[in-house]
Amino acid sequence: LTGLRQTVDGLALDELATQLALGPEASAEDLAARVLTPPTTTQPPSTTTMPPPTTMPPGDPNGPKTILFVTKDIYTGDMGGSTPDAICAASAAALGGAVAVGVGVAKAVVSIGGVDAKDRITAASTVYDTLGRVLVPDGADLFRIDTAVAPLDETGADVAVDGTSTVWTGATVIGLQADTNCSNFTTAGGNVTGGIGTAGGTTPGAWLHAGADQPCNARAHLYCITGQ
Repeated sequence: LTGLRQTVDGLALDELATQLALGPEASAEDLAARVLTPPTTTQPPSTTTMPPPTTMPPGDPNGPKTILFVTKDIYTGDMGGSTPDAICAASAAALGGAVAVGVGVAKAVVSIGGVDAKDRITAASTVYDTLGRVLVPDGADLFRIDTAVAPLDETGADVAVDGTSTVWTGATVIGLQADTNCSNFTTAGGNVTGGIGTAGGTTPGAWLHAGADQPCNARAHLYCITGQ
C-alpha cells in the first residue's frame, strides 16, 4: 500500500481519490478496495417484449389441414353464376389467422357431374372446424350414415342461429348422388329442386340430406372442406 499511497498509474493519491469520488482524505485501504474491487453496475431490467408463440392449426404443421366449414353467404341453385368449388376456394382464402396456414385446396361437399360427394373429396385424417375443434376423429367416417357434424362458417360463427341453416349438397345421407342437384348447380329455376342438408343438426346424416329438397330459386349455404 506504500506505493499506492504515493501514486497509482501515475496519479497522485489525492487526485486518484478525487477521481474515485472518495475525497482527498480517503485512506490507502479505501483506495485499494475501490481499485481492486470495481463498483458493481446494476443493469436496468430488460424492456423487450417477446412475441406470443404462434398458434398452428391442428394436425401436421407442414401439411394441408382438413377443415370442414359452412359458407357464411347463401346462394341460389345456380351459385350466382359461379361454381360450388370456386365459392369454396374463395371462402377458404378468407379463413384468416393461423388456421389458414397450409389448408390446401378447398372443394365443395356436393354431388355434381355424376360424381358422388364422398368421391369428390379426400378426408383421410382428422376433420376439424374453423376453431380447431375436432368434428370427426377419423375422416374415413365422415360419410357414415351415423355421422352428425355441426361445422361453423369461415369466420367461426354458427350459421344455424341465423335462421338459414339449409345447405346445398345434392347428396344422400352417405354422400351419394341424390335425385336432384339443380341441374349440377347451374339453374335457379323455381320448378327445379336440389338436395339439401341442415347445418348444425344433430340427426345422423342430416348434415348431408335433411330428408327433403328445395326449389333452386331458394338460397342455401355450401359445405367446404380443405386439404384437397
